[in-house]
Amino acid sequence: MKKVYALFLALTLTAALLSGCGGTGTTTPPAGDSGDKEAPEESAGKIQNVAMLLPGLISDQSWNYSAYLGLQEIEEMGYHVEYTESVEQNDSETVFRTYASGDFDLIMGHGYSFIDASLAVAPAFPEKYFYVYGTAPTDVAEEDLPANTAYSYNKEYEGAYVCGVVAAMESESNKIGIVGGAPSNAQIANYNAFREGAQSVKPEIDVSIIVTGTFDDPAKGKEAAYSLIEGGCDVVMHVCDATGTGVIDACVERNVKVLGYGGDQRDLAPDQMLCCLGVNISQCIADQIEKIENGTFSGVQRDGLAEGAIYITEFGTACAEETATKAQEVIQGIVDGSIVPTEVSTEY
Repeated sequence: MKKVYALFLALTLTAALLSGCGGTGTTTPPAGDSGDKEAPEESAGKIQNVAMLLPGLISDQSWNYSAYLGLQEIEEMGYHVEYTESVEQNDSETVFRTYASGDFDLIMGHGYSFIDASLAVAPAFPEKYFYVYGTAPTDVAEEDLPANTAYSYNKEYEGAYVCGVVAAMESESNKIGIVGGAPSNAQIANYNAFREGAQSVKPEIDVSIIVTGTFDDPAKGKEAAYSLIEGGCDVVMHVCDATGTGVIDACVERNVKVLGYGGDQRDLAPDQMLCCLGVNISQCIADQIEKIENGTFSGVQRDGLAEGAIYITEFGTACAEETATKAQEVIQGIVDGSIVPTEVSTEY
């Protein structure tokens, strides 16, 4: 797997077009990945080469890292994979075009900031496929989307609802909080579902919400967490990627229970982490590749806990058995349809 630098791509577009490759940087695998895996057999379908644009660094141990792990699994299936970290929204169209002009068949954007670029670039490359995970266009009807685009606007809020239940049951002060990164539709749905889940078990619980405005500033995350803790919150959740590592650090420092996001973050707070809301990126990518192969790619896909697109990690040692049991019951209720969290994505 190769890592390609966004600035390099933007400055060397012509060279990239001639070479058919986005760049030459080599990824340093995260801890736990030796990088010495045997080369997988090559894929034999329509899709051979897969590229992903990431809004942040894979070292965030959250949203971007989960995407990296998903790409690793796709690579092990036999696909050639490359990715570019920290792609700014203003640069995303250039990076999309660079990959599409090369040998890449499927180009993906991991997050809401890549929607406009995918819509702008896709019509110029009708033989290529463009996929954005995390949200979907709000100003274009699904039937009017380019045929070679697809979007996963998965039901993360279902997982946030479960986390709200956990947070409320673990709170002794009857005050909990959640720290977000932006007022986007998916994020707002998470804030509201977290509160709804909490109030389903403790109707009078006080739920505070802080939106930092950034996904890559741990210092702001720590500041937000301190504010919640000093306001009486004894359980805090984050849904803000690298900013969230600051939230976790603050909770560890103050010995406050915390819930993670993006993947399994229990090792960041072994004594304080209750559980995490995870996203199953490899499954989402594999689903889209299958759709391309069988001719059903395009449109908006909305999956949740029932489909395995999102999940709740195992519970940490800080979580009471009673809480974990209740959370599992809630998960099962959402899966079988007896519990239906409300999706409110316009205001919080």
